[in-house]
Amino acid sequence: MKLPNWALGSPMFKVFLDPLQHAISLRLKFERSCIAAIEESLGNKV
Repeated sequence: MKLPNWALGSPMFKVFLDPLQHAISLRLKFERSCIAAIEESLGNKV
């Protein structure tokens, strides 16, 4: 999805995008820590 420059520069767009990016990064961190924990527990059993 390509957005026009005026949309990218608008404050409204930033207000909308910031929480979205924050939520995505939090979710990625959470998934990574879950995967690390699973790998660790699998590694301990072997």
